[in-house]
Amino acid sequence: MSLTYLRPLTTLQSDCRNGAARAGDPAVGSIASMDNAYYVDGTPAMATLHGLDVLAPRYWGALPDLVLSGPNEGANVGPLVSMSGTVSNSQIALFRGVPAVAISAHMSTEKQPELAPEVAGLTMTFLAQLKADPQSGALLPPGVGININYPEFALGESAALEWGYSVYGSYDPAPIMFVADLSQDPLGARYGMPAYPGITADVRRDTSFPEAQQDDMGVLTSTGRIAVTAMQLGYEATPPVRQWLRLNFRELLGE
Repeated sequence: MSLTYLRPLTTLQSDCRNGAARAGDPAVGSIASMDNAYYVDGTPAMATLHGLDVLAPRYWGALPDLVLSGPNEGANVGPLVSMSGTVSNSQIALFRGVPAVAISAHMSTEKQPELAPEVAGLTMTFLAQLKADPQSGALLPPGVGININYPEFALGESAALEWGYSVYGSYDPAPIMFVADLSQDPLGARYGMPAYPGITADVRRDTSFPEAQQDDMGVLTSTGRIAVTAMQLGYEATPPVRQWLRLNFRELLGE
């Protein structure tokens, strides 16, 4: 969700990935090898804002009907959701009143580009289920977005994946943590990290979950299912929690 405020985007200092643009090109522009595709030398959120504030008015004279963020290479479940550029793009769209869907695939897709068509096919399967409201024409209720996470799968297996309703929950398949010595950490040692402090992850392999966590998105993806999770705009609490706040702090809040 990071943004770079009031820093003029001038020219690229290095080539973009996959030849989208070259060093010396403008920091914002179109991708010559693709139709209606653009790049931004900035964070994911900055690219989304460019689409909403510059491209949408140019092409349609209005905001889009839907923002699709992703597919991302790597899941966005557990605490990673609040750090995710993919999910944050959806939040930006929701703040602008635009329905949004965030899509994340398993990290294994990063080095297996042959899986990209199957990830795209799964995404189109979900989008085909969206139905516009007869009165408003909106594809999702106001302030509601969808966060979808695909599990790991092999080439040709995506059609057999099971779709499942999920909640954010508390289960995290790869808890992040700070360690004093990365070289002594199992994951750090696997990647040959030096003996310095840093962030790592505890990659779990245990697939036994408490009954209360069976619907958690991390559980669904860990057990080979597609997790479909509803998300709201921002961090708004439920009505009972808001009422609890008003009652318990009524003197301070002047209630």
